Amino acid sequence: MRPSVSVVVVNRGREWSLSLTLQALKRQRGITAEIIVVSDAPAPRDLSVTWLRHADANISSARNAGLVASKGEIIAFCDDDAIPEPDWLLQLSAAFDAPVIGAVGGPVLGGNGVRVQWGETRFDRAGRDSPDGPYVKLHGTNMALRRTAIAAIGGFDTRFAYYLDETDMLLRLVQAGWRNKWTVGALVHHAAHSNAVRGAGSTIDGFRQLGRSVAAFTLSHADEGEAALAAQHLQQVQWHRLRKMHDIGFLSGTGFARRLEAVEHGLQTPAPRATQVSIPTAHATPPSPPADRPRIALAPRMIDRRTAKSVARDLNQKGFDVTLITQTWLNRPMRVRWCHDGYFHHRGGLFRDGNHVPKWNRAVMWELIRTDAHRRYTHLILGKRRGGGEIFDLGQKPIDQSSINRNNKLETVARFDANLIFDALQHQVARC
Repeated sequence: MRPSVSVVVVNRGREWSLSLTLQALKRQRGITAEIIVVSDAPAPRDLSVTWLRHADANISSARNAGLVASKGEIIAFCDDDAIPEPDWLLQLSAAFDAPVIGAVGGPVLGGNGVRVQWGETRFDRAGRDSPDGPYVKLHGTNMALRRTAIAAIGGFDTRFAYYLDETDMLLRLVQAGWRNKWTVGALVHHAAHSNAVRGAGSTIDGFRQLGRSVAAFTLSHADEGEAALAAQHLQQVQWHRLRKMHDIGFLSGTGFARRLEAVEHGLQTPAPRATQVSIPTAHATPPSPPADRPRIALAPRMIDRRTAKSVARDLNQKGFDVTLITQTWLNRPMRVRWCHDGYFHHRGGLFRDGNHVPKWNRAVMWELIRTDAHRRYTHLILGKRRGGGEIFDLGQKPIDQSSINRNNKLETVARFDANLIFDALQHQVARC
């Protein structure tokens, strides 16, 4: 029997991106999850999520509040500027395939939806990333915890208001006898919007907290030599980051100096040890999984490129999971984003780097093959040069170069129109 799942999203000042995250979470395939938002904003009128008001700017205490309120046996975490792939929760929950596994996580893609922002790595006892480190590192925007495991160690340590919060938790899990696991199948797109230590919105207090987190971590887990090296490493890394921000005009010289001073001050003043949190046992039975929606890939020719956006929106409203792939005769790199209308939009140029044979159909196939492991397309609407398109039934098998042929062609539509496509697929909906 599949375990019950809760998802906790910590939100602070990002209502515009939170709405996209929640939209993607509600489209998860195969699992109906409890969604909990821990936010500094007042609750909206969305009764489909549990909303907790939390004014304290401390990500560890906010996550603890979500843990206490949650009911699932597995608790997943996602940032408010991230979009999980449709099979994200399925992949995370399936990775808990042994009782000893306490935490699971996967790769995080950057803002363009293609480049890996955070891949598989490890860390050492000073909290520094190291390919040869003894501990598996997971990322807070793509992570799930076994309830009994996180309850056994008392939740997140609130000394870590920002930075190293999940790293400390992962190390304490290992010390308590649990095992952390990396799964490549659980994928999240992360926009990495500005915050207290990133981008134009960075603050002096945010950089002070970086220093305090490193000081608290090394005080708990490292010896004096490792602590000194970790402090030196943090100062060097932040110097280079701040110098970049100064060079592109985000920081004045005074702001540069004051933030470096804040890091040094934080390293000298670690926060006092916090009390552990009592997390109640799970008391939710797994709800019925959502109905399986047909999964459509729209690949219009350039003549229908603008119309296709409204078609994608309308098909989404009719109950389809939609991926729109549009291409131009340029060298534009591929970018993937989640649109407010509820679909993934892939945009790129035929002459982009790595596409040595700029043929339109072949470029579409490469993008379908690249993303099919997560989207599991059931149908493809492939545009025709003079408008309209051909509808192909892709079945349940993984897509390859032979997936598009006359044998699985269903129908031809004269133009890119949601009603025409819906009518052509209507007899297939019950089987998908």
